[in-house]
Amino acid sequence: MKKVLFMVICLLATLSINAQEFKFEKIIEVNKTQSELYSLSKMFVADFWNSAKNVTQNQDDAAHTIQLKAIKDIEVKAGMGLVNLYTYKYSVKLQAKDNKCRVQIYDVECIEAYQVGLGKEYKIPQIQPFTGNDTDQKTKSMGKGVSKKKAVEMMQELNSFFNSIIASYEKQLENSADDNW
Repeated sequence: MKKVLFMVICLLATLSINAQEFKFEKIIEVNKTQSELYSLSKMFVADFWNSAKNVTQNQDDAAHTIQLKAIKDIEVKAGMGLVNLYTYKYSVKLQAKDNKCRVQIYDVECIEAYQVGLGKEYKIPQIQPFTGNDTDQKTKSMGKGVSKKKAVEMMQELNSFFNSIIASYEKQLENSADDNW
């Protein structure tokens, strides 16, 4: 019984460590009031996620917090007209205080993976977010899916996307002072 319990704890610890590695957070300092920063955050959300289809939003005006749940699709060509489609869900939290904002991106998870082409659709292994140049996950099944090298490239693309959210948010906050129309 102790061995089983120990194995379960080790497995849960491993899963939580892997899930925690794919998080992004930045605190941005800007010389603005909490209300100004919150208003700029709402404008950023409207501009960056212009498709309401893939985004659900919750905002707390009293706490000056916006929380989003969104989807990012990644397409990887497989040759001969075949395409691998991966759908990742993720959460973003924007919080405003006087003179600073915090952006957090977390809960990144692959929720669907398909190979499509030639009028057919096949389920392929979902590739959960990882860091580094290798993964121990299964990336192919019965010849369908992507190589481990392509999986690493896909994670780099996902990483770049999340970093672009943070960079765009920071730019929105900093460039708003120049907007003196």
